[in-house]
Amino acid sequence: MGFFLDYVFTAIVRFARRELRLRQTLKWPIVVATVHSAQMARGFSQKLYPVLGYSFVVNGESQYGSVRGMEIEQDPIDEVVEELKTLQVRYNPADPYVSRVLSTDNPKLPFAIDQEHP
Repeated sequence: MGFFLDYVFTAIVRFARRELRLRQTLKWPIVVATVHSAQMARGFSQKLYPVLGYSFVVNGESQYGSVRGMEIEQDPIDEVVEELKTLQVRYNPADPYVSRVLSTDNPKLPFAIDQEHP
């Protein structure tokens, strides 16, 4: 019973943190970022997940980031690189080094963004 309660508590805390981070992120400005790299990586379950590298400019300074997609069965990265040149990225105005990509801001992405790995 104790293990189950620990699991439930951990899941609730993780959910609360993710929701708080999302609410904060939604207040940040959006900038268009250029996708400069795309690759596939293997997760623990041996399924593939996409990773995109991007850059954007805020106040004349270049900022860089990456975003991880949810695990997927097939490898769509070739199509993504050819079709997707930009992403909508939210950045923290107090610290532009911190940025996040949301699936809702990028409906043309062929995969969902993994919000656990910003």
